[in-house]
Amino acid sequence: MPDLRRLQALIERIGEMSRNDTVPWTETSVEAAFQASVNQYTVTIEKEYLGQNWGEDVYGHVFRIHDSEGKLLDEVRARDFPENTWFQGHERPEDVLRDLYDRARRKALRVDKQLDDLLASLDSLQ
Repeated sequence: MPDLRRLQALIERIGEMSRNDTVPWTETSVEAAFQASVNQYTVTIEKEYLGQNWGEDVYGHVFRIHDSEGKLLDEVRARDFPENTWFQGHERPEDVLRDLYDRARRKALRVDKQLDDLLASLDSLQ
């Protein structure tokens, strides 16, 4: 059973740091997963397929912590938190994990830089 209190605090802290662009998110060998090394630990956020609902694909996110040897220390999904769990800013667990995933993906793939490059390329065509 995950330590939800500690994991919630960790997710909130890493989320805040990601909003401030201070977490070194990188790609992993899994296309829908991103990781950051923090001291001797590695945290990952991964998008995972949950199935279908009325013909629509449904996805969730899993947050994991590994030690320096790569052993899984803990993991949590939005569904692991009790229904009445609210994160900072009164956000639901699934919203917080989705936001963290989106920020990690944008940072690891250097999306903002690539969009700037594309805009500059378009300017040069005129």
